[in-house]
Amino acid sequence: MTLVWQLSGSAVTSAGRRQQELADRVAEYSGGKVQLELYFGNALVGAADAADALGDGRLDLHLLRPQLQPADFPVSGRIVPEATTTRPTAFVSGQLAMYGALNEALLSEPALQAEYDARGLTVLIPAPEQPVTVIACSEPAPSLAALAGRQIRVESAEATAQVESLGLTAVTIAPGELYEAVQRGIVDCIVTGFAQHAGLVEFMPHLMVPVGASLVQQGTGIELAGYRWAELPLTVRQLLYDQLSELHLAALPGLLDTGRSVVEAAEAAGGGVVPFEEDVNEALRAYNARVVASWSQSPLLDGEAFRGRLEAAYARWSAFLDRSGVPDVELADVNGWNDATVGWDAFLDAYREQLVVPNRPG
Repeated sequence: MTLVWQLSGSAVTSAGRRQQELADRVAEYSGGKVQLELYFGNALVGAADAADALGDGRLDLHLLRPQLQPADFPVSGRIVPEATTTRPTAFVSGQLAMYGALNEALLSEPALQAEYDARGLTVLIPAPEQPVTVIACSEPAPSLAALAGRQIRVESAEATAQVESLGLTAVTIAPGELYEAVQRGIVDCIVTGFAQHAGLVEFMPHLMVPVGASLVQQGTGIELAGYRWAELPLTVRQLLYDQLSELHLAALPGLLDTGRSVVEAAEAAGGGVVPFEEDVNEALRAYNARVVASWSQSPLLDGEAFRGRLEAAYARWSAFLDRSGVPDVELADVNGWNDATVGWDAFLDAYREQLVVPNRPG
């Protein structure tokens, strides 16, 4: 059988190479009986049509960006991005704790499952990516006064509301037009993940980072299977699920290397990491607290129950990472994490045992 897997990135990136390697392993492990047909750069259908394509059989696998369609996917498109602000995400332990906690809480969230069950789609991994998010600017802007009125490019409604609470003016720019917009100075800042910022760092080398607060994370997605998933033999579903889980886990150790390379490039361009002053951090904490408190009145899900599960999961993963000696430093403390050595195996093994194996098909 041949299954269609659409990917948003490029085949020539490190992620693209890992995805091609996954397809090769699936073919090898299945004795050639299962082939994955890869379409990079959303080449088969546009991002806005991907959910429909999964539902009608044009796609079999896809990492959807529901925050781009919050009206269609209000739980995964709104609540999940908001959930990334519930704790200050220290580097590296905070990123890993949120990866474990968010997936743990979402796998048992009935409203999330119902959102995709209604379309005949299967949630494989609810939050497979954990990008490190910063506000990158052409000039330093560490305070509320410095941020006021600056134009900033964002990708989601949640990020828009958050940056506007800081006095910034949010603008929407299509991905294909972003490089030219940044190069020409049409925008002053962008909300970006480290991994996505590499090609733009020369124009926006000042990486503004919160201290004791969190930005809405960019690039979150949800790994989905199309309607044919239920018809596949169990062994095929298990093979694909195992390989997709390992694909995303294998990307986690790259958090440090990516961070180091982006910071080095920023410093070479005359910038670097700039911690926000306390007025910005305080404003972020206050805004995030209001957003999370609003879940209790949400018609989308039992917000108090979800928040409780997320808090408990975060506490467990944070305690585990602390015992494992994973560095727990602010992103602003570049020297603290840049020289860090992380024993990744402890987290990866625990994640597999607690989340991958119990949720394996069958």
